[in-house]
Amino acid sequence: QQQVKEEGAEDTHVYGKFTYWCEETTKEKNKLIKESKETIDVSTSTIEALEADIETLKMEIAKLTAEIEEMEEARTNATKIREAEHAVYMKSKTDLEDTITGVKGAITGLQESDGTFLAQKLSKPSIAKVVALAQMRGMGELAALLQKPEQLAAGDEQAHVKKYNFKSGNIIELLKELKLKFEDEQTADEKAETNAVNSYNLAKDARDNAITSAEKAKDEKTDLKAEVDEEKSEAEGDLEDEQGELEADTGTLETTDKKCSVKTSEWEERSATRSGEIEAINVAIKILAKVADVRTEAPSKDRKSVV
Repeated sequence: QQQVKEEGAEDTHVYGKFTYWCEETTKEKNKLIKESKETIDVSTSTIEALEADIETLKMEIAKLTAEIEEMEEARTNATKIREAEHAVYMKSKTDLEDTITGVKGAITGLQESDGTFLAQKLSKPSIAKVVALAQMRGMGELAALLQKPEQLAAGDEQAHVKKYNFKSGNIIELLKELKLKFEDEQTADEKAETNAVNSYNLAKDARDNAITSAEKAKDEKTDLKAEVDEEKSEAEGDLEDEQGELEADTGTLETTDKKCSVKTSEWEERSATRSGEIEAINVAIKILAKVADVRTEAPSKDRKSVV
């Protein structure tokens, strides 16, 4: 009976250590599982927020890309238009310069005293061309001045020359007036071209600055997106690690619970067996005491027990 009790006490002591280990392990794993779940919740929310930021950045980058393409296309079109306008101006400039030079030559030709009559001078291709141009420009006065004079008698030669001189002078004045008109047109064209160039340059500078600003913003957002992508990857890696730890801790807790449950069942079974053994020994002692008059108390140290 004493041996059974001692074995029971030792078993209880060992089981007590084991139950303490079960309690501490369960407590620790439950704490770790709780912390892992909280960390997973935070990581999941963080990843969702980062994904939202990434989508926003993608849309902003796409918008900036479209704006840059649109501004670059506008810049290209504006440059083409300016080049076309400048080509028109240069052609007009060349034409006006040639025309002014021609008018000057015609005036000089008409002013020369080379002994030829007005009709002969007007028949020269260079002068005829300028006079025709003057008529086209609406100078109808030339029509009257260019009428062929009537045939005069030899005695009227002086009047004939006088009439030609009068016509020649008037034609020269009209051509001078035409030259002034062409020079005014030339000045107006130069002024318009200067204004067009200035307007184009101002618009070009504004577009260039806008494109540079948009490209800078795009680069910044692209860099920021790369940082957010990296942060998201790290968060996903941390989440995966935490999920792995949660799975491991959950598995350990389940194993521990099963192990502790089995050990408890075994200990309870052994305890019940020992209780039964002790009870059976007690009954046996009582029976022996009655039928065989067997002493049940332990003998004292100074004398021997008698059976």
